[in-house]
Amino acid sequence: MHDVADPTIYVCAPARACVTGEESNEIDEALIEKAFDEIRALGWRVKESSNVRKLDHGFAGSDEVRAQALMQGFADPEVDIVLALRGGYGTARILPFLDWEQIGKSEAVFAGLSDLTAFNLALYAKCGRASWQGPTARAFARKNRLYNERFMRAMTQTPFVLDSDAEGKDFDAQGIFWGGNLTILLSLLGTPWFPQIDGGILVVEDVYVTAWRFERMLVQLLQSGVLSRQKALIVGDVSGHDAGLGGPNSGLSLEDVLAYIAKEAQIPVVRGLDYGHKPDTLTIPVGAWARAFCEDRRLHLEFDAPPVPAEYPGAPSARAPLWWV
Repeated sequence: MHDVADPTIYVCAPARACVTGEESNEIDEALIEKAFDEIRALGWRVKESSNVRKLDHGFAGSDEVRAQALMQGFADPEVDIVLALRGGYGTARILPFLDWEQIGKSEAVFAGLSDLTAFNLALYAKCGRASWQGPTARAFARKNRLYNERFMRAMTQTPFVLDSDAEGKDFDAQGIFWGGNLTILLSLLGTPWFPQIDGGILVVEDVYVTAWRFERMLVQLLQSGVLSRQKALIVGDVSGHDAGLGGPNSGLSLEDVLAYIAKEAQIPVVRGLDYGHKPDTLTIPVGAWARAFCEDRRLHLEFDAPPVPAEYPGAPSARAPLWWV
């Protein structure tokens, strides 16, 4: 019989369904079960939302169905972490259907990556709440030891500290650490879901983008005034940035892009955080106050109050019966 004090991850699907192939109409049951088994092996109880195995035009159900399933996780007092199944596309479509007042009152912590950046940003914009970037549920099916360790460390440590190799000029800054996938972040600009943050530390990553496309997005943030209001820009993994390079006139490199952005925005820009669309990505908090400093090609991040769940494997249970009762 389940003890209600078991640390619980609620897996929901706010975006795409988990299918056997991107052109498939078949739910990948085997991959889902493999991922759930790995999460359980880390000490978590898994609750599954009603739409995890639904399929509607590639999405895990209609917009309303996906929104309702997400809300159920935040309404459940047993849930410690609301974890997205996968990204892809569709999270922004459900934002207007969510009850932000209820989400703001929930004790559950949210975690996701990629397309889920839309929810991470909206959560801060609407509720002032921090969340996590890095994990998705289906990624646990890879059984990547470093990925698992990084996730568990993030979910269990307060204060939370990260150190990473980095390239860029030395700096020391404090502010709200925010961001996520650059493509998704940019898609929210001008909407109610885009956080209005001054003096923040912006972190971005992206996948399958050439350096010039990456620059085009950063230029829009620059010319909209967002970048110049930040204290620093931290760049994680940018897969595909070197596509098409090969000669002196073949185009911009990522180094060219970041040097240009640093000069135009007049803020420090560092690259090298081991975070993004990669099998062993770091799990990092967004929407949380941080100190970040870079010195001698090392980036150091400190979060005094990260959004650690109320319960996690190995922690004293907040919901367990009191010993003196």
